[in-house]
Amino acid sequence: MELIKFLLGNIKNKKIVVLLIMGGILYYINQNAPFLFDELIVILKDSITIFIDNIIVFTFLLVIISLFIILIKYSNQKHDELKYRDLGMKIHRSDTETPFGVEIYENIRMSKKDTWREIFFINNSGNDLDHVEGQIDFYDKKKRVFSIPFTIYILKNGYGHKIINQEFNPYIERWEEYDFYIKSSKYGEDFVSNKRFCGKKYTRLPDQIELKKWYQSFGRYNLKWIYEQLFNLYLHFRFTLKNEGFLKKLKLLVFSLIGLGLFGFIIFIIVDSIGILIKIISHWYKSIKEIWSYYQ
Repeated sequence: MELIKFLLGNIKNKKIVVLLIMGGILYYINQNAPFLFDELIVILKDSITIFIDNIIVFTFLLVIISLFIILIKYSNQKHDELKYRDLGMKIHRSDTETPFGVEIYENIRMSKKDTWREIFFINNSGNDLDHVEGQIDFYDKKKRVFSIPFTIYILKNGYGHKIINQEFNPYIERWEEYDFYIKSSKYGEDFVSNKRFCGKKYTRLPDQIELKKWYQSFGRYNLKWIYEQLFNLYLHFRFTLKNEGFLKKLKLLVFSLIGLGLFGFIIFIIVDSIGILIKIISHWYKSIKEIWSYYQ
């Protein structure tokens, strides 16, 4: 087993190694258990015959599976694009202006690499700042989701200091409000220590909220875009039936019948394929029982 692992780990074309190993196993079975080998060949031939006899059904099934995979990948791609759609520059300023303030600039764009956040500490104390040490806390639904500590030395009155400039994911690092805590500070003859200042509270835009529902995921793929298209189709269907004229209703009815026919055809192919696979598995089961009976 260690030799096999070594070969599979170091040889580039692993498929050839696997085929050679399978060939060696079949050769060993042929030499030491000819009945078992003959039965395996019969099982293989019968399975291939059943598959060839139903090649049209399996071809349609392969096309349906391929189109489904393409569709869910496209849905996942569209979701990634839409969730970073341009929301523009968002500026959040703390409610307090003295002695300190915090301003947050978030630039949310369709491209993730162009999505960034800048945080500034503002000295509004009326004096030049000698030093300040503290942290900014961000909350989502009354739960602190992340904190940013900072220490600043020598900052003129009325000036700001950039605490952080970062790319970020607006879905993972999302927040609804923030405040900032000053551990210690000195400006002029005054001190501020162990004090928390209120920050900005806001409601996120719908685009910034990533809902979690059953229809939205298929493994690692997000199906929200597909759901939205089907829902919009339903809304269009309902609106047409209620408000449009006879010709548009007739056109919608024709397209609906075509769609239902296509859906029925897909269901027929899937059900027929399942029936064929059950037939193949049943044949395997009977053959395995015969082999087992032979060696008892």
